[in-house]
Amino acid sequence: MKKTFLFILSIFTLSFLSIACEDKEKQQQAEQERYTKHQDSVFKYLEANWKIDIPETSQELTDILSKWNAWKEFKQEAELKPVTSIDAYQKKIAQIDNRLQSITFVKYPVEIDEKDNKARLTVLYNSVKNLNMFLNLDPIEIGKVDMYLKETNKNITLLIKNMERNLQAKKIPLELGEEEMLELINEERRANPDEQTEE
Repeated sequence: MKKTFLFILSIFTLSFLSIACEDKEKQQQAEQERYTKHQDSVFKYLEANWKIDIPETSQELTDILSKWNAWKEFKQEAELKPVTSIDAYQKKIAQIDNRLQSITFVKYPVEIDEKDNKARLTVLYNSVKNLNMFLNLDPIEIGKVDMYLKETNKNITLLIKNMERNLQAKKIPLELGEEEMLELINEERRANPDEQTEE
C-alpha cells in the first residue's frame, strides 16, 4: 500500500513538473514573440522617421562652417542614414554623439565664437546624449526616442538660427560712444572678476 501510494505520488509530481515546464516554455516563447514584434516596430519607426535635419544656411554662414572641420564631420555623420538594423541606428547616434562632443573641445571660428552659440551647442549635445541613451535601452521606448529625435532637430535649427542672428548683429554699426562704453565695462570686469562670479 505504501509503495503504491509513493508510486502514485511520484507520478503525480512528475506530471505536475512536466506541465509546469511546458507552461514556462510557452510563457518564454510568448515573451520572445512579443519582444520580436516590439523590435520590429522599433525598426519600422526608425526606418520611417530617422532624419537629422541640418537647415539651409546663408552663404556667409555656409562659408564659415565649410572651413570648420569639426562641424563638417558632424554634418556628414548626421546626414548619412543607417538602414540595416537597430544596431546600425545605435552605432550612428553614438558616432554623432562623439562628433558633437569633439566640437566642444575645438576652437570655434572667430565669427561665431559666442557664448550663446556654445550654450546652444551644449543643449544640442544633451539632446543627442538623451537620444543615444534611450536608443540603447532594452526594450527601446519608441515614445522617448521620438521625443529626443524631434528635440535634436529643433536644437539644430535653433543653433543655426542663433549663429545667423549673431552674424547679422555684428553688421550693425555701433553708436557713437558705444565702443568706449563696452570697453569700460570689459575693463571693470577684468579688474573685479570676483564681483562678476557672485552675480
